[in-house]
Amino acid sequence: MTLSGTCALDTIIIYVNGFTAGVTYTYGETTWSYTSTLEVDKNTFYITAEDAAGNVSDAGSIKATYSSPSDNTPSDQSVLSSRTDGASNISLTPTLQTATFCDPDSGDTHGATRWQISKTNGDFSESEMVFDETSTTDLTSFIVPTYFSDKRITYYRRVTFF
Repeated sequence: MTLSGTCALDTIIIYVNGFTAGVTYTYGETTWSYTSTLEVDKNTFYITAEDAAGNVSDAGSIKATYSSPSDNTPSDQSVLSSRTDGASNISLTPTLQTATFCDPDSGDTHGATRWQISKTNGDFSESEMVFDETSTTDLTSFIVPTYFSDKRITYYRRVTFF
């Protein structure tokens, strides 16, 4: 989101919410802009200007409300297709595979895949996970590294598309 406005010729600094970060302004110009990301719900921006004598203007405010887009259809759930539930004597470096990314909205793309492995079925909390990696190159197939594999433990896997 970009805000823009005008200011007096003798303005030296434009502040938005007390900071200059994100503000584009050149001394001697009479226009400025501010670029930021809106948070979901209500956003208020307070704008002040300071002149060469150090006088700071009264704050003007701009309010913006942002609602999360509801017209985006989520992609199909990513499903692991290399299932080995209950199998024994499997490789300690199995290859996990998923179905191809599918999203009904035109323009949505598959940018990354998150591969997770846990010691507890359905629990992918930090304390139970033994592997968590997001990859922009291994989107539908991933070889599990050997550094945590233990034949005595049953592991559970999960994959998420981004």
